[in-house]
Amino acid sequence: MPAAASTSPSADAEAVEATVDAITGAANQEIAFSLALTQDQKDIRDWVHGFAADVVRPAAHEWDEKEQTPWPIIEEAAKIGLYGLEGIAQFFADPSGLGLPIVNEELFWGDAGIGMSIMGTSLAVAAIFGQGSGEQIGEWIP
Repeated sequence: MPAAASTSPSADAEAVEATVDAITGAANQEIAFSLALTQDQKDIRDWVHGFAADVVRPAAHEWDEKEQTPWPIIEEAAKIGLYGLEGIAQFFADPSGLGLPIVNEELFWGDAGIGMSIMGTSLAVAAIFGQGSGEQIGEWIP
């Protein structure tokens, strides 16, 4: 549920922080920095790599030549949960911060243009989380 509009910048900042903490489950949690992948991260990497190898790479040249949005591939990504709110939430919620970069790396291995077509909309999410009010987060990131 969106937070009520606040009257001060500090209240907005607190609302944003509370929203992010609630989404990520990271409130009062210390996280050690490591680039070692967990088993869940390896599973996601392998899953996305499989999609990139089986669906994205074989179609990359065709869509590059057409210079069109690859809607059929985006639809396939949506069917398996790679494109959509649930997938983005899962990748952003990774407390290590590696979830989204892992997904992007594998998709872009398949084809950078198609990868951007699938994941490009998530670029604004970080800015909205970082600078948006609680109300804006509730409106734009339902």
